[in-house]
Amino acid sequence: MNRYLIYAIPLFLFFVIFEMIADTITHKKIYKFEDTITNISLGIGQQVIEALIKTLFSFLFLWVYKYSLFTIPDTIWTFLGVVLVSDFIFYWFHRLSHTVNFLWAIHIVHHQSREFNLTVSLRQPWLHKIAVFSFYLVIPFFGISPAIMVLAFAFQTFYQFWLHTRFIGKLGILENVLVTPSHHRVHHGANDIYLDKNYGNTLIIWDKLFGTFRAEGEPVVFGITRPFMSTNPVWANIYFWKEIVRMTKTRKGFFNKLRTFFLRPAGISAGKLKAGEEENITPAVPIWLNGYIIVQYLVILAVAFFFLFKQDSLSFLLKITAVLFILWSIYSFSALMQKKKNSILWELIRIVILCLLVYVLLTAAK
Repeated sequence: MNRYLIYAIPLFLFFVIFEMIADTITHKKIYKFEDTITNISLGIGQQVIEALIKTLFSFLFLWVYKYSLFTIPDTIWTFLGVVLVSDFIFYWFHRLSHTVNFLWAIHIVHHQSREFNLTVSLRQPWLHKIAVFSFYLVIPFFGISPAIMVLAFAFQTFYQFWLHTRFIGKLGILENVLVTPSHHRVHHGANDIYLDKNYGNTLIIWDKLFGTFRAEGEPVVFGITRPFMSTNPVWANIYFWKEIVRMTKTRKGFFNKLRTFFLRPAGISAGKLKAGEEENITPAVPIWLNGYIIVQYLVILAVAFFFLFKQDSLSFLLKITAVLFILWSIYSFSALMQKKKNSILWELIRIVILCLLVYVLLTAAK
């Protein structure tokens, strides 16, 4: 995993807390407890899952680099060139992620929140890295070293973070070149005029060149066209896949069924909730439960951060165990908020296992 991002996690959380304080002072009410917890849960899940697959992608990038056409020296100009090229690649990856069903099934997670604040930047699909890195594999083939690529990807991630806020308005002349919070608010809009607009990550010039730019005008309605009502992080990652499979059952022939995965999402994501989905709607959470979840969340954040920082010294089996436990924990918090059957019993069992896992992690990392 990118070490720069591990060290940046406390900084991200600092700015989230700062924005929460600003939200309280200004009464904008852009933070809701359940939504914030779900956003951070999805971010934690994405980071710990990435820790398991990083070896595979490190191998692939190094293998491609080994057979590169030529070698480009590591300079500031190389770094800036990679930022530019990777930004162009990301624009097309991002655009396809909104127009191809199987990619949208991954990316939709990032758009499910009906709020727009800094925690939305942490709301990442658990398969995101697998999808986006597949597009980036072409870069080392042209002689770009993995070290430069790590720096470029870290820069892109840092840049994306500050775009998810309502506290920054339009930025004058910068709006002509860079992606700004205003541009990105449009991208997260469910308004008809804002759908499929502003795909850029760092530069807005790609959207202007390829006809997908829209300036912020009318108030933005955040989220997706059929609101996602659940706090379940697992369901958030799989429910659209279920929609695609449901559609394949209405088509005859293997190739027609396969083609469904490559169609546009229109017609699947729109409409009202279907029968059976109401069970995923989160009821009102009592204050005492909010407090308990916050305390347990801080514990899991500490466990996850320790795991990410020490992952290289852990055995693969212990990594798997830690990741599964962290994912179970964030699901358990969702189950408590949704008042699922036996959720309290499973939470008690989780606490016991937490104590054991913390002991094992501390022992193994010595």
